[in-house]
Parts: sequence; C-alpha cells; structure tokens
Amino acid sequence: MKRSLFAETMVLTAIGWPVSYAIGKAQEHQVREIYEAAKSLGFRLAYFRNSHGMITEKMLARVRDVIAAGRLIKMFDRYQFNPHSVPVLIAAFAALTLGIILRLKRRDEEVSSHFLTLCGGIFVWLFCTAMGFLSIPGDLALKWFHFDNAGVMFISPSFYAFSMRLTKAKQKFSIFLGYGIAITFATLAIGAHFPAVNVSKYWWGYFPRWLLSAAFHFLHFLRFHACCVFPTPRCAKRKSKCQ
Repeated sequence: MKRSLFAETMVLTAIGWPVSYAIGKAQEHQVREIYEAAKSLGFRLAYFRNSHGMITEKMLARVRDVIAAGRLIKMFDRYQFNPHSVPVLIAAFAALTLGIILRLKRRDEEVSSHFLTLCGGIFVWLFCTAMGFLSIPGDLALKWFHFDNAGVMFISPSFYAFSMRLTKAKQKFSIFLGYGIAITFATLAIGAHFPAVNVSKYWWGYFPRWLLSAAFHFLHFLRFHACCVFPTPRCAKRKSKCQ
C-alpha cells in the first residue's frame, strides 16, 4: 500500500473500528494509542476531523488484537520451508523426549538431572540450527545461531557431570566449574553476540561465521569431553568397578 494522508474515517475503518467514533472526544492516552496503531499499519496521519461517538477501552482492545494479528503474520513471512531442517528438528525433539523420559523414571537420582540438562542443550542446539535454516533474512538466522551457540555450551559440562555421577566419582568442583563457564559463554553468545558475528548462505541454508576467539568455546567443549573419554586414574578405577 502506498503511504499517503488518510482522514480519521478512512484510518479507523481500515483498522476495523466497530461503531461510530471521534478522536476529538477521546482521552489523551487513547488518542496516542490510536496514532501508534495506525502508524504501525502503514498510515501517515492527517489531522483528524471531529464526528460523533466516544472511544472506549473495548474498542482499543480490538485494535490491539488487529495489530497483534498483523505482527504474527509478518513474523511467519520471515520463514520458508527448508527440507534440510526436518531431520534436525526430529533429532532435537527426540533428544528432548529421551531426557524427559529418563528424568520421569528416575526423579530421585541426580544423574537423571544432568542427563536432562545434556538433552536440553542438544535440543536448543539442534532446534535453533533448524530455525536458522528456515529463516529468510540473514539477520534473523544469526539471532537463532546465537541461541544455538548458547545451547552447545551446556552439552559438554552436562555430559561430564552425567558421566561422573554415573561412575560415582566425586568431582563436584569440576562440575560446578563446567556449568559456570557454560553460563558465562551462553550469556556472551546471546547478549554480546559472541562468537557468531555473521552468516554465510549455502545450498542447505544459512550457517554461522565465527570469530577466531571462538576457539575458546571449542576448547571448553572439548575439555570436558576429553575428561570423559580419558578420565583420571582415580575416576577410571571407579568406572571399572561400576562396570
């Protein structure tokens, strides 16, 4: 729609005003809200003419619903179907379901909490990656990849905590340290947009581009995995007893 000046009758009719109206008889905060509602629909407002009728809070509520519906439609306009996102979404929900099932079966065991955290991190990682694939604008995909990076940070320490609790190894400090580092990096990923700074377009969709300092993220990720694969002699001894 080409933006141009619209009189009061034309604006409020387009919004879907239910009865007679008069901006001149409304309260100040109501007039301000009508102006904002009309502008969000693309109108450039002229001076309103007086007519008859009063604006009520019920009418304003209807306008809010119309604006919200318009924003919802615009939100879905920023996504398109991508077949490469389907298996990623399936894997994401499968991981989350597995974590929830184990947690419900073993509510009293701490190991199930760490396993649920592990599955939750995998879910956030894969779900946000799939949403990045579905995104049309690159800036929207980049926002999803920021949450993607945040979820990845919890996979390694929760896997380490799960392994230590499963083998009954006393590594509380390392577990708390791992989660603390994960929270720090996740906060940086979401709040400071670090380490993903841009995206590249490939045949399967968008993929993030990282700073060189992202190496610290990967070292954090690999460190706790290495501790699980190559445990200390004390942990290895406990693990062999459990087996």
